Order: sequence, then structure tokens, then C-alpha cells
Amino acid sequence: MPEPVVTDLPRYSTQLRDAYLLEANVSRRETRPEDDAQPALSATIGPPEPNPDSTSFSQAIGVTVLVPFNSGKAILELRCVYNGVFSSSSGPISADQIKLMAERTTTVLLWPYLRAGVAEIGRMTAIRIPQIPTLDVANFLAESHMAAAGPAVSPRSTTRAPKRRRTPPKEQ
Repeated sequence: MPEPVVTDLPRYSTQLRDAYLLEANVSRRETRPEDDAQPALSATIGPPEPNPDSTSFSQAIGVTVLVPFNSGKAILELRCVYNGVFSSSSGPISADQIKLMAERTTTVLLWPYLRAGVAEIGRMTAIRIPQIPTLDVANFLAESHMAAAGPAVSPRSTTRAPKRRRTPPKEQ
């Protein structure tokens, strides 16, 4: 397997200035024939949007989680999108630099916020939602490059959420 090609990048600093919940949707519906019997996760990433000041840009990432409940008769659909505002302390940044920053850095910085948001919203539904996995950035980006560009937030890969086993509390 060939080694990935690393290009020399100009030195710049990427700083996450703000991360906020852009969209949260929770719905319950009847199971459809195409629904999987196991929880499913699909991730999305939007294109970077440069701000007029030329030193910052924003980007949105999101996930949709489908979780069967009520003995598989119903599906909980949870969609969560976070937006991040990124800046460079190195001065104005070009569109090419923004593209390079958005290819990896922004996803790495926003993913923990997205995971925490889904976990908190899921906890409030009283339906057990599997923990969103940590992000394999290289795999996520490879799959997102294969997908066609779409609207502000476009669908990407679908993965199964891992089963998480909890140890029973110790009796005292």
C-alpha cells in the first residue's frame, strides 16, 4: 500500500473561535422496510464559508443517528449540526489555505462538540443511543472526497454505531 503524499503547507495557525449548535432535530416514526435493525450513523460536512474579513471562515458538520426502539417497531431519528468559526492568527488567509485547513483541521476540532451534543440530546430522549464513535479523520475524509459536492451540508458515509456495554454496578 503506497504511503500518503504529504505536501508542504505554508505555516499558519488555525484557531477554533466559536462552536455552536446550528440545528438539532429529534423525531420518532414507525419503522420502514429499508430501516436497519441496528443503530446507524451518517456523517455530513459542509464546505467552508469564508468571512469578509479574510482572516476567518465557518464550516458546519453534522450527524444523523437512527435508533430502533419499542421492540423495533419505531425509529428515533436524531440530527445534530454544529457550526465552527475558525480564524488564523497569521493574518489574512487565501481561499487555498482555507481549503487546506478545512480538509482536516476543522473536522478534528469540531467533532468532539458534535459527539457531546448528540450524547446530551440523546440522554434527554430516554432512549438509549449508542455513543458516537471517535473520528477516523483519514477514513472520513477519503469517503467524503468520493461523494459529490452538494448543498451546505451534504451526506457522507454511513457507519454502524458500536454497541457499548456497561458494567453492572457493584453491590455493597
